[in-house]
Amino acid sequence: METEKETFGEYDSVVSTIPVQLLVKICRTNIPEEVILTVNDLKYNSIIITIVNVKKDNLGNNFAIMVPNKDIIFHRVSKLNFLGDNYCKKDGSSTLMVEVTYRKDSIVDKMTNEDIKAKIFNGLDGLKFIDKKEDVNFIESRRFEYAYVIYDLNQRKNIDLIKNYFNNQEIKLCGRFREFEYLNMDAVIKHSRDLGENI
Repeated sequence: METEKETFGEYDSVVSTIPVQLLVKICRTNIPEEVILTVNDLKYNSIIITIVNVKKDNLGNNFAIMVPNKDIIFHRVSKLNFLGDNYCKKDGSSTLMVEVTYRKDSIVDKMTNEDIKAKIFNGLDGLKFIDKKEDVNFIESRRFEYAYVIYDLNQRKNIDLIKNYFNNQEIKLCGRFREFEYLNMDAVIKHSRDLGENI
């Protein structure tokens, strides 16, 4: 889509590293309705990250375990001890990172953090990842709206239209939810370096 360059402020070029959904909200210009509708059509999953410190865990010598069980609220448990001593207390305990993926307006989205924690307790206990709930030293949950890009049949067409519009405004998109591609950290670093060299 070709458009004349609009006035976003005084700049030669801008690199946006915020989710493209937020970018269209903060731009104080008349972004074409087609672009706004296209951004709103992008699909993604959100995530709840819960840190659980336990006196004893039963994950053994495993960094991460996937949980493909529809009756368990989380899909992955990682043992952060593998990342260094600063990820756990000095008392021999273990720190687990529990991941719960969800969609906006889903059952999980409407649950309170206390409900989420209770289901995580039950899941860890049921899978024998912990011996008993009393072994948990602390638990803390945080929600992150933008976690995983969903590739539907319109994704490629949609993101091409969005990128072309912002490129015409000299606004470069960089990052997983800026480019709306399933990029891991190594790919984001490479894209950032390549964009920096091109600019």
